[in-house]
Amino acid sequence: MRGDGRDAFVRLIAAAIRDEAGRVVGGVVASLDIDRERRAEAALRDLNETLEHQVEARTAELDRVWRNSRDLLVVVGVDGVFRAINAAWTTILGYGNIGPILLDLRYQLNRS
Repeated sequence: MRGDGRDAFVRLIAAAIRDEAGRVVGGVVASLDIDRERRAEAALRDLNETLEHQVEARTAELDRVWRNSRDLLVVVGVDGVFRAINAAWTTILGYGNIGPILLDLRYQLNRS
């Protein structure tokens, strides 16, 4: 316990002092204050738990937006290939999968 009455984390390290015959004739004890380290570890654990909850909530929100949006949402790879489309593509344009979209868009671009 600290002088101000707060509990503190400490690490005790002890070693025996032996004579030539191997008998213990004394010892050395060191006390290390690891309070800051332990409190920082606890704070980091709390932060990680909070962050996990925030990520779960944000992911759920993005999933809701993806499913319920009336806007055309698409995931496009760096190669320009559509990887995913939301339900609005089917509702608005009648596309049920990604394949026809690519063919139609290429056709439209080539016609221009």
